[in-house]
Formats: sequence, structure tokens, C-alpha cells
Amino acid sequence: MGEARERWPVEHGRNIVSEGKALARDGNQDPARLRTFGEVEMAEWLRIGANIASILTAVIAAGASIVYWASRRSRRIRLENYLKEKKEKSPDEPFSVTRLMADLGMTEDEIFAASFASRHITRGVRRDHDTGFAAEVLFQYRELN
Repeated sequence: MGEARERWPVEHGRNIVSEGKALARDGNQDPARLRTFGEVEMAEWLRIGANIASILTAVIAAGASIVYWASRRSRRIRLENYLKEKKEKSPDEPFSVTRLMADLGMTEDEIFAASFASRHITRGVRRDHDTGFAAEVLFQYRELN
């Protein structure tokens, strides 16, 4: 019975293995196309590993994207809630970037990004009396009708 196995080619992966040497599916024994049993096995593992790596890359990219957008949304909601609470206490008071940075612990860039993403936050400018140029940007909460 062991002898019968050695005589008949056994299919393994993409090639046919006969007596420890690989044959192409069409039975070709060209030395350039022949591979030993171990090389066939290694090529199969490499192919499987490459497929797993591509799937993991997609999953990690999707997860990172979700974390990034959730973080941006969280900052926007935090800024909106802060300005809404302050508006209830003093309706006409605008807030500078510096004050928001100190109170919320966010960077200037994060505050501007959150304000641009929000429909509830308006930006205004305090002008310098001497030059007429903008001295600072001010933020306020507004209700939508």
C-alpha cells in the first residue's frame, strides 16, 4: 500500500508531488518548474500569510478611521456643550481661543476644527482699535431655528 502511494502522483496545493519532486499540473517536468515538497509547502504558507496580512491591514485601517472620526466628533460636542452652558449664564459673552484652550484642554487647531465642523458655533473677530486688523477670533454658541 505504501508502494502504491509513491507510484501515484499526489495533488498538493497547486502542483502534483511524485516521489518527493513536484510536477506541474500538466505533468511537465521542466527543471525550472519543479519544486521540492518543502518549497511547495512554504509557498502555500506565504500565500496564506499574505492574504491574512492584507485582511489585517484593511481591518486596522477601518478601526483607525473610526477612532479618528469619533475623536473629532467628541471634541466638537465638547466645545458645543461648553459654549451652550456659558451662553445660558451670559448670553452675549464671546470666548477667545486662549480661554477655550485653558478651559477645555484642547489645542488651538482642535478648537478651530471643531468650530468649523459645527453648525452651532459662530466665529467673530475682535479688531484692534489702532490698526483695524483682527486681534483675536471669538466663539459663541447659537441655536438653530
